[in-house]
Amino acid sequence: MKRARAPEQKAARREALLAAAAHCFMTNGHRLPSAAEVARAAGVAKGTVYLYFSTKESMFLALLGHQLRTVLDRLNTLDQHADLADQLADRLLAFVREEPSFLPLSALLQSVLEHNLDVETLRTFKRELSGALASTGAQLEQAFQLPAGMGSRALLHSYASMLGIWQFVQWPGALAGEESNPEFAPLRRDFEEELKWVLVRIWRV
Repeated sequence: MKRARAPEQKAARREALLAAAAHCFMTNGHRLPSAAEVARAAGVAKGTVYLYFSTKESMFLALLGHQLRTVLDRLNTLDQHADLADQLADRLLAFVREEPSFLPLSALLQSVLEHNLDVETLRTFKRELSGALASTGAQLEQAFQLPAGMGSRALLHSYASMLGIWQFVQWPGALAGEESNPEFAPLRRDFEEELKWVLVRIWRV
C-alpha cells in the first residue's frame, strides 16, 4: 500500500489503524495485539504502524482517547426539556453497543495503557481528556441549570460507575453454567438497568 502523504490521507490511515486495533483487541480476548497483528488487519506493513504510534500502548491509548472524546461530544446535544439521566443512559448505552471495545479498553487504562509511553504522550492524553470533560460538563450545567462544577464531577462519577458496573457483571468463563446459583445473585445484575439506576442518583439535583 502506498505511503500516505497528504494530511487527509494521513488522518484516514490513522483512523484505519485505530479501527483495525479495535477489531484485533476484540478478537484477541481483550488482550493488546502486537503491532504486526494490527498491521495485517489494516493491510499495511508493520513499519507503517510505527509511523503513527511509537508503541502499541500509545496506539490503544489514542483509540481510547478518541472514544472518550466522541462519547463526550455526543452528550453535548441532549434535549434540555427531557430527563437528563434517561438521556445520558440512552446515549452511553448506545455508544457501548456501537463501540464494544470501549469498556474493555477502559478497564486497562491504568494497569496497561498508561505504561510504556513517553511523558508528552501521556500528558497530551490527560490534557485533552480534562479539556473535553470540562467542556461537556459546562455545556450540561448551562443546558440543565446545574450547580457550577457539577457537570464535570458528575461525568467523572458516571464514567467510573459505568466501568465498575460493567466489570462486576461480567461472568468468568471458568464458572460457565453456575450463573443461576443463588449465592451469586448479587452479582447477576442487568448492566443497562443498573447503569440507569446509578445515573439517576448521580445527576439528581
